[in-house]
This record gives sequence, C-alpha cells and structure tokens, in this order.
Amino acid sequence: MVKKVLIISTSLRGGSNSDILANECAKGAKEAGHSWLNL
Repeated sequence: MVKKVLIISTSLRGGSNSDILANECAKGAKEAGHSWLNL
C-alpha cells in the first residue's frame, strides 16, 4: 500500500543533522515506493 509522506525541515543550515535526517527519511520513503513531499 502506497503511503503519502510529508517531511517538514526547518533547519536554516544545509548539511545540518536535521537536514540529513530529513533527506534520509525521504530516501527511505522513496525506496519503499511511497510518495513524499519535502518542505
């Protein structure tokens, strides 16, 4: 079953821990076949 995933990243610095975590969540959603949106 395809899920919709919304990732809200509020870090002001690119490459911060929060930014890396958001990108890894998006990567996992993509690999699992889910649709995702990263804000």
